[in-house]
Amino acid sequence: MANLGKVDYLFIVNQKVPKENILEINRHFRGRNRQFICTKRWKEAVEKIADLDAQKSFKTAIAVGGDGTVNAVVNGLMKHKNSRTFGVIPLGTGNDFAKSLNLPKSVEENCRLILSAEPKEIDVGKINEFYFANIASIGIDALATKLSANQSGVWKKIHPAVHYALGLLKAILRYKAADFKIIGTYLPSPREDSAKWGSRPEPEIELGFKKKVLLAAFANGKIYGGNFPIAPTAKIDDKNLTLCVIEAMPFWKTLRNLPKLLAAKHGELKEVLFADFKGIIIASDNGLVQI
Repeated sequence: MANLGKVDYLFIVNQKVPKENILEINRHFRGRNRQFICTKRWKEAVEKIADLDAQKSFKTAIAVGGDGTVNAVVNGLMKHKNSRTFGVIPLGTGNDFAKSLNLPKSVEENCRLILSAEPKEIDVGKINEFYFANIASIGIDALATKLSANQSGVWKKIHPAVHYALGLLKAILRYKAADFKIIGTYLPSPREDSAKWGSRPEPEIELGFKKKVLLAAFANGKIYGGNFPIAPTAKIDDKNLTLCVIEAMPFWKTLRNLPKLLAAKHGELKEVLFADFKGIIIASDNGLVQI
C-alpha cells in the first residue's frame, strides 16, 4: 500500500455507512489533517490499518461503523502495538462496544468527544491470534449470531436486540450443549458470588471444571447482541476480563430465564457463574473450541 502521508485522523469507514454521515463527520473535522478509507471486508480493514500503522501514517484511528469495524481496527492496531489513539463513531447495527463505553448516539457528539476528550487506556482481549475489544463467546450465542445474520433486515430496523433475540430463540431450539473444559486462574472480587465459588484465601485461585455449557462469554465490555448485558459488572479498563458461564439447562428453563438476562439479573441463577481472570484455556473432547 502506498504511503498516504502523515495525517492526524484516519477514518476507517464501513462501506454500508450512509454518505450523509460521512459528509457530516467531514464537516466536524474541517481544517484538521484527516483521511477517509472505505473498506468492504474485515480482513481488508485489518491489513490496511496494519500497513499504515507500520508506516506511522496516522496518530488517531477512528472506526466508523459497527462492532465488526471496531474489531477490525483493533486487530490492525495490535499487529505492531505502536502508541496510537483509537476512536469510535458508532454507526452499525448493535454498536455493543460503544454502549459498553457509554458513548453518545449522535455523530456530532462523538465527533466533539474525539476532538476534545483526553485519551484513556482500555483493555483488549486476545483469543489465539485474534484480538477483541468488547466480548468473545462460545456456545449458543455463536449459533444465534449465525442464524440472526440469515434473517430479514426488517428486524434490525425495529431494534438490533429484537433481531438478535429472534436468532437466539431459533438457536435455543437447535443447540445441543457440549462439554467444555475451562482451566485458568480467577481473581477474588466482591462482584462474585462467594456461595458459588467457595472460600478464596489466595489472591489467585485455580479454576478447573468440565461441564455441559450453554454459553461462556469472555467480557471486556458489558453488552452484546444489541442490548444484552451479559457481563453487567465488567470493566473495560481494570486489566481483567470477566468470565460468565451459563451451564446447560432444559429448553423450558432457558426460555423462562431470558427476561433475567435482559434485566441483568442472570447472576441470581444457580446455573450462572462469574469470575474475573487474566488468562484462561478452553477445550472440548472434540478438540479446541472454535470461537
